[in-house]
Amino acid sequence: MATILLISPEPWSAHSVSKHHYARLLAQRGHHVLFLEPPDSRLHELHLTPISGHPGLEVLKSGRTAPGLRFMPAPLRRAIEHNWLKRLERRLGKRVDVVWLFENSRFYDLRFAGDRLKIYHQVDINQTFHPAKAAKTATISFCTTDLIREELLPHSDRVHVIHHGLQQSGAASELSDEQRRRFDGSGPHLLYAGNLAMAYLDVELLAAVAKDNPDATLHLVGGGPDDAPLRRAIANQPKVVWWGQVPSNTIPALLEQADILLVTYLERHWRDQANPHKLMEYLGSGKVVVATYTHQYRSERRLLAMSELGGDYLALLREVKANLDKWNSPDRQLQRKAFAHENTYERQLERIESLLVARGLKTFGELS
Repeated sequence: MATILLISPEPWSAHSVSKHHYARLLAQRGHHVLFLEPPDSRLHELHLTPISGHPGLEVLKSGRTAPGLRFMPAPLRRAIEHNWLKRLERRLGKRVDVVWLFENSRFYDLRFAGDRLKIYHQVDINQTFHPAKAAKTATISFCTTDLIREELLPHSDRVHVIHHGLQQSGAASELSDEQRRRFDGSGPHLLYAGNLAMAYLDVELLAAVAKDNPDATLHLVGGGPDDAPLRRAIANQPKVVWWGQVPSNTIPALLEQADILLVTYLERHWRDQANPHKLMEYLGSGKVVVATYTHQYRSERRLLAMSELGGDYLALLREVKANLDKWNSPDRQLQRKAFAHENTYERQLERIESLLVARGLKTFGELS
């Protein structure tokens, strides 16, 4: 099986997103996965740490590849990065078959990896360090939105859109009786899950949701400091339930208890939030989603209620509340669940390997 170097802009300990899920899944399939974290300036050697419960998956820690690397001429930079890769291979005692790059601030000139399979995978459009060079020098590139693909296509015709994935886990957690009681009472239960202090969150809109819907209970699931703008904006609202950060395996049970799931991002950032990761998990619950404009779902209006740019989100929410039986009908819930289950990480990895074959490339299992 293949040895895969996965280069991540986030540490292994961060909230699990696509690169973490792909790393686990590849290891489950028998590949040796090295998850390279952001550089640690305190380190002078390579450090490999096996991940308990995930045979074949190791976190790789490294210092800076070289001081001032970004100021060096391109051929020298590539030579230094190539030597770093060879040092890693000497440590492993075997060749790295795949370099899978999830960022473009380092190792972005993928020619450093020679004839290995070089994958560039851009998840966010605001990763703007060196996306053109990464796409141009990759064997194949993947991205999560049509908008990113449009920006990369002038530099490579080997760019494909792969949706965010749904993480399926057999270890989903049930809610306690006390947690279930938070969903008691009349009126619909609205729920927003995510970082409650993130810059893209439309705090004014979410505060308006709380104030303009006194019949509803607003559940807020996610981390954020006590003095975050959202807490100040709705501190005195009586029907707001602050869950704080909860284990990821608890979130599916929370989503299932809610009536309406919310996506509320600032309109000026619609390009950055064209395909939020949370939407696939929302859809997996089957419950209706009321979203600010979400470009990647513009042709999937059967799945969610989406406001247009410049549209009236609060009016849309009122319409959904008034017609919950229609929006949360068994047929519609089945449609949403079916869409999400067609986009599990297992299915996305199958799509990626099919695209490798379509490009005349070897799959991961053929690279060992």
